[in-house]
Amino acid sequence: MDQPPEADFRPVPGRLARFGLTAAGHALIGLAIAGVFLPVLPTVPFLIAAAACYARSSERFHGWLLNHRHLGPPVRDWYRHRSLTPRQKATFAALASGGIAFSTFVFMPSGLPQVGAGVVWLGLMLGLWRIPTRRA
Repeated sequence: MDQPPEADFRPVPGRLARFGLTAAGHALIGLAIAGVFLPVLPTVPFLIAAAACYARSSERFHGWLLNHRHLGPPVRDWYRHRSLTPRQKATFAALASGGIAFSTFVFMPSGLPQVGAGVVWLGLMLGLWRIPTRRA
């Protein structure tokens, strides 16, 4: 598959830096795959972050991710549009809100931990709001 121009491989100098970014990309791929099975864990943001790590560290893994049959399409979609559809935003908002609400009220003691979870939720929603919206 053709890579969009934004997906160009731009390695960082230094072997240790490339190793660290490649390791981070692998960890993010692991989290993305876990997100396929755990509804509270988002998949696509982890894939996009992994692609960013690979774009700076490993041309081989970057190409593998972009051309992967199942993992590649959402990453390529992000590279092309740099935006989300209303459905994608609504799905993320619903899953994040539900997951944080469940965790907050079931697993956290009252008080400061719940306030902290609310602050995390607010940060996620503000971040989501800042991402441009496009028509489906």
